Amino acid sequence: MLFRCTRRSPKRALLFFWQGPGGISPYLLGLLLMDLPKFGDAIDTSVQFRTLLGVGAIPALVVLLATSQEEDDTHPIERKEGQLAVALQSPAHWRTLIGTAGTWFFFDVAYYGTVIFSPTILSSVFGAQESLRDVATRAAALCCLGMLGTALGLLVFLPMIGAKALNTVGLALASLLFGLFAVVYHLHPHQSSLLFSCLCLLIFTLQIGPNVATFLLPVVAFPEEVRSTFHGLSAAAAKLGAMTGALLFPIVNERYGVPAVMAAQAGVCAVGALLSHCAVREVDIAGENEDSDDEPLFGFKH
Repeated sequence: MLFRCTRRSPKRALLFFWQGPGGISPYLLGLLLMDLPKFGDAIDTSVQFRTLLGVGAIPALVVLLATSQEEDDTHPIERKEGQLAVALQSPAHWRTLIGTAGTWFFFDVAYYGTVIFSPTILSSVFGAQESLRDVATRAAALCCLGMLGTALGLLVFLPMIGAKALNTVGLALASLLFGLFAVVYHLHPHQSSLLFSCLCLLIFTLQIGPNVATFLLPVVAFPEEVRSTFHGLSAAAAKLGAMTGALLFPIVNERYGVPAVMAAQAGVCAVGALLSHCAVREVDIAGENEDSDDEPLFGFKH
């Protein structure tokens, strides 16, 4: 059965694009803070760090205020009594949940174990002589590339091949690129330009494929009456994966180095691709939940 996305599904996922601007903002603000007038002999980096940390509270405050003023859904989904219990007893739903939650878990292990520590990886690639400005500039460039990948994934590849194929192929390619980075780093550790090119291609692949698909798959793979429950379980697995990646990266990097981290991430993505292929069922959702032409694009009316 062919997996086809409705107009509603990709446009829902367009809201996910704004993760990119949020990710690049700290680097841009950091570059701006580096241009502040010097006090004494040097800029006080502790002041810069505290400023960045404080500004980071603003988006959370905006979200809190916005959600507190948001109206409740006037058309809630009617759920028959015992419907959720029946759904939880369905082997097909549990197999799909293993696929959606498992792939999202393994992707977030790889994603957050790489993107969060991109400054560390860049410092390792370009050497200790790399300035803080250079690291921030290259990290911002990686974020820009990731935003481009997310936009292409949402607007081009998701409607073209569907979420499952985008997820499976994206994780498989990411596994190969993680492995390529590890091999190049091991054989040619001083080829910084080549390594940076591999890292750019890797970030682009992560963003164009599984970063989009893992978020969308739980939305389209489950019946509407139990969708929120199973999407919540999948998202919980993703947060566990993000925590695992963030905690394991510094430990593995300190003991074995960046190549070992990348080799481990290659294995993680390979397992995720296998789960996506075997456990996530293909769904025909054409014609379901069609939206009107005034559906927001990237979160805005057009």
